[in-house]
Amino acid sequence: MADQENINKMTSTINKVLSLLKECEDLAGEELQRIEALKQEKATLLAEIDALHQLCNRQAKEAGQPDEEVKEEKTVPEVVMDKFQGRRSLNDHIAAKPNRAAIPPPIQDISRAIGLNDRLMFIRELFDGKSEDYTQAISRLNEMGTMDQAMAFLESHLPHWDATGESAQLFIAIIHRRYL
Repeated sequence: MADQENINKMTSTINKVLSLLKECEDLAGEELQRIEALKQEKATLLAEIDALHQLCNRQAKEAGQPDEEVKEEKTVPEVVMDKFQGRRSLNDHIAAKPNRAAIPPPIQDISRAIGLNDRLMFIRELFDGKSEDYTQAISRLNEMGTMDQAMAFLESHLPHWDATGESAQLFIAIIHRRYL
């Protein structure tokens, strides 16, 4: 009995598939007919365009232009890049302007120009972990009148520094901004 039910289900499924295939064939046939109709319409339009060209040529001859034929204007596709040929690009404009971000602004107070991370790095690497020494040095550097005086102070009070080190260079750059 189960075999008969399976056969009936398979037969039903096969019939559904055949029905769907028939629908697909019908739709495909309709699409082919539409394509053929469009091809015929295209041919008709091209024939009408040709007839209009001939009429224009005939009218041009009657108007006193016997040897000239009215020609269809062929437009060359415009390339966007050609519009901007010889113009400066945005990149050129930006490169021509001085980079204001690269020139740090002058500062009035050295301690306010140093962020927390840099301050901790300076205390650890330049002042041997002594925050009091750091605070005193910043206070004295803010009182100096010129960059030369500030550098003389650093050389006399902090001779153990490696002035070529990254943290020392950053510290000196910040101090330099004070005297711009």
